[in-house]
Amino acid sequence: MSPALGREIKSVLAGAPVVNGFNLRFHNMFLGRRLRFGGHWSEWHLRLFRRDKAHYDGREIHEGISVVPPYGRLREPVLHESYKNFTEYLEKCNRYTGLIARDKYRKGRRFTLWSHLRLPWDFFSRYILKLGFLDGNAGLIYAVLSAYYTWLKLIRVMEGEGDAR
Repeated sequence: MSPALGREIKSVLAGAPVVNGFNLRFHNMFLGRRLRFGGHWSEWHLRLFRRDKAHYDGREIHEGISVVPPYGRLREPVLHESYKNFTEYLEKCNRYTGLIARDKYRKGRRFTLWSHLRLPWDFFSRYILKLGFLDGNAGLIYAVLSAYYTWLKLIRVMEGEGDAR
């Protein structure tokens, strides 16, 4: 959390807000650099909320909080660094692709030969169409890893990772 975001939160909370939660802007960091393109320029997430007006939604992957409206927005962003290093990225990739594959399998998703096209399409989409190349080396690496991540989820569905064992 930046000092500016901390000050904004203190100021908002001191004023007895009339909302039950606040959406915060997330600036995604990768390899020490903020990604501005490639599909991750800026995301909003509900992260500051009244506990008595919120509950977990129960999802196993990308779990979230459900909050009774109304919501507000804070101006200052969270500098979100999902991975400390490449090793942590690979560990999370393995864990999340397994969880997502199980969820997809339970919902009836199956691997087809067309699934192989997701890898080049995802790379092209992030790196070219969504201008990931403008993020330099970090943008190229992120586009490659994101495409691989998407393809890996589908491969794990094919392996039966989603099978209830």
